[in-house]
Amino acid sequence: KLLKLAKECLIQHTKNGDTTIVMWVLLSNLDLVGHYYGPDSLEVIDTLYHLDKQLYDFMKYARYRVGARKCLFVMTADHGIPSIPELSQKRGLSLARRVMADPLIQKINDAIQEKYGVMHAIRAYEPTYFRLNKEALNVLEPEKKAIVINDIKTMLEQEPGIRKAWTVEELAAAPYVPGQREYCYKTQIYPGRIGDIICMPQPYCQITHYEKGTSHMSPYEYDTH
Repeated sequence: KLLKLAKECLIQHTKNGDTTIVMWVLLSNLDLVGHYYGPDSLEVIDTLYHLDKQLYDFMKYARYRVGARKCLFVMTADHGIPSIPELSQKRGLSLARRVMADPLIQKINDAIQEKYGVMHAIRAYEPTYFRLNKEALNVLEPEKKAIVINDIKTMLEQEPGIRKAWTVEELAAAPYVPGQREYCYKTQIYPGRIGDIICMPQPYCQITHYEKGTSHMSPYEYDTH
């Protein structure tokens, strides 16, 4: 339907003889199939076959509509996608694992409550950062607050599958430079929108809310390319 709409758009914008048009068509269904079933799945292969045929039909029509010598097609992808962690593990990548965010939050919150009496220290997880309960932490003395946050960060780094954790302040001050994987996290700092503790997973690991499928949000080549 999207490529049919693109055809109609082409008709409307060239019906007066104007052939100077730049058109972007976002084909995002492959992304969703990849999330659900993984890039190695038959579902992804099937989607690619259908997408290939649909693109051929659209490109053939565009050449007919404005002239083959006046068409330039550019195709690009915005990122890659890792295999499903359990599949990577079966292939011998022993580090690969799925880190379930909610049980991890509960485990850390229980430990912090028992040790310091602070309830619900971590409020939520959004790839790839954790949001803290600032209302509960801000009533603490600054020294105790710093100790609690450091304990949370330490417990995250001790979790198999998590390579590194930073507070926003630590990450902002860290001397990472372009070319280092950690630098991609540094460039994501946006005051008021980013979380409080940012996590970098180990290769082939995912910190996620979902028990199935796969996702992005890592700095590794299989994900970024």
